Amino acid sequence: MINILILSYGNILEYNRAIFMMLSFECYYSGNKQKIRFVIFTDNADLFKSYNFESDLDIIPISKSEIVQLKGPANFIHIVKIAIVEKTFNKYPQDYLLFIDSDTFFIQDPIKLFEEAVKGKIFMHVKEYLLEDAIELYRYVFNSDNLPKSFLNLIENKSYILDNKNVNFNRHHYSWNSGVLGLTPEMARIIPDIYNMANDFYQSTEWILSEQLAFSLALQVTVELNECGQFITHYYEQKEFVDEFLEKNLTSDIKKIKGLDRKKQINKLVLNLRAGLKINKFQKESSYFFYKKQIWKGIYYASLSFRAKPFDIKYSKDILWHARKIFKEWIVSKK
Repeated sequence: MINILILSYGNILEYNRAIFMMLSFECYYSGNKQKIRFVIFTDNADLFKSYNFESDLDIIPISKSEIVQLKGPANFIHIVKIAIVEKTFNKYPQDYLLFIDSDTFFIQDPIKLFEEAVKGKIFMHVKEYLLEDAIELYRYVFNSDNLPKSFLNLIENKSYILDNKNVNFNRHHYSWNSGVLGLTPEMARIIPDIYNMANDFYQSTEWILSEQLAFSLALQVTVELNECGQFITHYYEQKEFVDEFLEKNLTSDIKKIKGLDRKKQINKLVLNLRAGLKINKFQKESSYFFYKKQIWKGIYYASLSFRAKPFDIKYSKDILWHARKIFKEWIVSKK
């Protein structure tokens, strides 16, 4: 049995994301769904049950007070992920665990991913960047390099306990995206160490990526890590766009349809959402470069957006605002 672990609580936006991810899985997965179990930590069990998923559901109630407790002494929200991974391994010690963030969805049949999981391969979503490159990346994108600098200073001057050994990390290790975590039962033994690492990272640096960095570092020095981004899209930077899409399209009618009709409907939504995300990314990139006063790059991404969606009134107004701002600044510079 493979457990797909999901954390979804708090509001309808969170529920919609998780439900759509689950629907996209069942739409594309060609394997035996009876060998897949959704383990869902949620405060809205009835909503998840109402979709009549083909795979088994194990719904584990989680309350606001439990979330507060699981956030630990540092009050770190993302450490809750590590805590429920540990709880799931404790409940199902013989099963492979695939944690998937709710802000994801499947884009093709993941049968190969699950076949490799059965063989014992370990996964994270994608390999992102060398840790030493994070300094320049954060300086360029976020105008702030203090977080990666602080983090590198921490890990290069301290050792950590991992699997009963003292280990050291450095700037030549990589950050992997933890939107997906594929873990064998044997990995359960290091989850408490990963929790402690994440807690120390966050208390020492306040970097919101501390949970991801703890998984990244611990796993890459313990096992061979593999990517699975070809099967799953992680839209963490485009949640607002997806939330609006799901609010319009994830209707109650989907609960009523089953089998091939449901698959056709979900496949259509996935294709439309992927196309929309592509355009939305062009628009975000153009706005970013206009803000950075890199005019030609802004124009380039704006042209890609208009080529894909010529009659976007809302975006046209945004471009007009940037054009007026740039023109006013040019006039002032000429005085």
